[in-house]
Amino acid sequence: MVKSISMDRTMGKRAGMKDAKQPGNMPRIVVVYCRNAVSSAAEMLEGSYMEKGFHAFFAALPCSSKIEASYPLKILADGADGVLVVACPEGHCRNLVGNVRAEKRTNYVRSLLDKAGMGAERLTLERGENLTEKDLLEMAKSRLGPLKTLGPNPMKEKKRGHKT
Repeated sequence: MVKSISMDRTMGKRAGMKDAKQPGNMPRIVVVYCRNAVSSAAEMLEGSYMEKGFHAFFAALPCSSKIEASYPLKILADGADGVLVVACPEGHCRNLVGNVRAEKRTNYVRSLLDKAGMGAERLTLERGENLTEKDLLEMAKSRLGPLKTLGPNPMKEKKRGHKT
């Protein structure tokens, strides 16, 4: 039952992507992070943040292994320019292999993005432990260069032109 509660929460966070769909020229980055990778003293980042030069949306997962291949694809389809998955360092996962699963899934989706011509750099996995709010914001900010090189998410333009 815990799994379905966690998944419902994750789906709720993903549904909150309306913030990432807002028009504008600033890149939108979604950071999905493992709760175990943050410092216990750090406040959990949740929701939308506007920083200088970009919008960031943060969603916590109980473990980075909970990131399914469909999540980053849906986030990108909803208009985000990039997705950053933050996992525990290899060998430091409280669930033993959660971070390894997250890496495999992330690499798989990166290959799909590359084949689709969208650019594998739209999705990245980074590792860390005892991360603070500032660390997560810096990780999101570090994605600006590669995303600016790729340009706006092409799915965002198609979505705007499509009437539903």
